[in-house]
Amino acid sequence: MLVSEVASRVKRQFGDEVGAQITDADIIRWVNDSQREIAVYNDLLQTVATTAIVAGRDQYTLPPDVLTVRSVRLAGLKLSFLSQNETSNFISTTTAGTPTHYSIWALKMDLFPTPTTADPDDIQIYYTRQPAVVTAVTDTPELPLQYHNRIVEYCIAQAHELDDDMQSYQSKMEMFSTGIDKLRGIDAGEQDVYPSVSVGLDDGGFY
Repeated sequence: MLVSEVASRVKRQFGDEVGAQITDADIIRWVNDSQREIAVYNDLLQTVATTAIVAGRDQYTLPPDVLTVRSVRLAGLKLSFLSQNETSNFISTTTAGTPTHYSIWALKMDLFPTPTTADPDDIQIYYTRQPAVVTAVTDTPELPLQYHNRIVEYCIAQAHELDDDMQSYQSKMEMFSTGIDKLRGIDAGEQDVYPSVSVGLDDGGFY
C-alpha cells in the first residue's frame, strides 16, 4: 500500500477528502511514527551488529539505526543489563577483566568490567532497527503488508487527536493496539532486560 493510498483512506474515513485539515505531510509523519510503534511492539526488523573489543576501552557506539536493543552477547554468552542507577554501585565493586555486564545511554554502550585485552570474539548486539523513513506519498511503508491497515488506523487516530476528539482517538488507538497484538508472532524471540536506547533507561520509551 502506497502512502498515497494510506492518505486517501485516512482522509475519507475522517471526512476530509479534500485535505483541508489533514495534509499529506501529516500522513507521512504519522506513517513513520506508526512504523516505529509497530516495530517496537512486535519486535520486527531484527538485526545483529558486531563490534570488536578494544583493550582498555569500555564505551562503544551503537549502530545509528538502533530502535531497541534486545540482547548483547560476547562469545555466545548474554551480558547482563545494568540500569543507570546500578552502574555506580557495580563499578565500585569490579576491576578490569572480561565484560559480563553492559549499560546504555545516549546511543553509547558501556561494558563492565573494562576489557583488559582485545578479545578474539566480537561483541554482538541484537536489536530492532528503525524502519526506512517514508518521505513522499509515492513511497511504500517498509513493514509487511499485513501491518498496513494498522498504519491506517494509527493515522486516523492521530487525525482525531488533532481534531481534539479524544474519545474517537482512544477508540481508534485501542483498535490499532488490538490489531498489532493479534499479528504478534509467537516466535518473536526473547526480549532482553530493557528495550530502550533513546532516553534514560530508568524512564522508558523508545527512539
